[in-house]
Amino acid sequence: MTKNKINNLTTKTLISAVDFSKSKHTAYFTTLTGIDNKPFEFANNREGFDRYWRKLQEFKQKHGFEDVVVSFESTGSYGVPFIHYLRNKGVKMQQVNPKHTKRTKEVSDNSPNKTDDKDPWVIANLILMGSGLTVNIAEGKIQELRNHIYNREALIDDQNRLINRIESLLAVYFPEFLKLFDTIMAKTSLYILKYYPLPQDLLKADPDRLTNELRKISRGRVGPEKTRRIIDNAGKSIGITEGTDSFRQNIRNFLEQIETINKQKKQVESQLSELLKEIPVSKILLSVKGLGEVSVAAILSEIIDFKSFGTIREINKYTGFNLFEISSGKRQGRRRIAKRGRALLRKTLFFATLNMVKKGGIFHEDYQRHINKGMPKMKAIVAISRKLLRMLFAMARDEETFNINKLNHIKQAA
Repeated sequence: MTKNKINNLTTKTLISAVDFSKSKHTAYFTTLTGIDNKPFEFANNREGFDRYWRKLQEFKQKHGFEDVVVSFESTGSYGVPFIHYLRNKGVKMQQVNPKHTKRTKEVSDNSPNKTDDKDPWVIANLILMGSGLTVNIAEGKIQELRNHIYNREALIDDQNRLINRIESLLAVYFPEFLKLFDTIMAKTSLYILKYYPLPQDLLKADPDRLTNELRKISRGRVGPEKTRRIIDNAGKSIGITEGTDSFRQNIRNFLEQIETINKQKKQVESQLSELLKEIPVSKILLSVKGLGEVSVAAILSEIIDFKSFGTIREINKYTGFNLFEISSGKRQGRRRIAKRGRALLRKTLFFATLNMVKKGGIFHEDYQRHINKGMPKMKAIVAISRKLLRMLFAMARDEETFNINKLNHIKQAA
């Protein structure tokens, strides 16, 4: 019995590849020895799932296979019910990166042609080449956590779209406003937009009263000097003066929507906080100085189960933190991260690291050491993000809370 060491496949392993779509899926069976079947479709419902399972069992028994690997692309939500359908059926599941399938399809027949029959064939061949990634199924509290985190990300996207629309309006009616504040989401900025959205509104306001209002809303950060600068910019504004009624109405509507989103975000974050109390590993991760509840919730919603990964190499690959380089002949390429994995997980670790490299942060010295050696700032942040992931993996694996004395002794798991 021959064996594929990369994926631990044998000649007794049945590889099933499934290409998901909204109403129907397409499946294909193959093996290391080349035994396969013609791709077939099955409906995205209970009857379709049962039909797929019957055909898989028939194929398995006919050829005497002992184990099954079911593979698919790691995209979209159409396949989630099917994945949950298989979770207790004793099969191993692996996912492949959509970018890999796209490139492999073009290489396979020198054509970008896409068909339902071709897609599962490509997925299966990627598994044969050892390109499969771990599949973790979110269940119970982790699934609740994931739903809330994804909802929060969607709310942030909606908020960013509203901010962009407000900025587009200001570019026409009050361009100078955009240079007065680092972000229009600042309390002072939102207050002015709500009560003094146009330059003429600011010019009509009593300067002393406006100064007091802005000092109060900013808790003392905005004083007379900043207020005068705001009024001066309003007096020199090049913004247009036509259509101001509709401008006011649009700004008012957008601000109301942003306020609603902020309330919803707070509700979500409160629910996240309660859920984390019921997930034991969260206490371990929250012991890391600089790692807040939202970050921990996002990490757990993406990782699902640290213990499902055998090595840090596996988790780096899953996250997209694995390194690669492009070198040829005498040209030695720079090493970069692959970015072929969980984008939300990478983003969460990156922003958590930004907080931890500040003065007083647990990775401040590491960061300074990288910078002093001439490493670019962005590359230093990514390097420390990888170290943070390695540290969290070790803590969860060993069920140990954060210990500053062990920080510099974290080694790559074998």
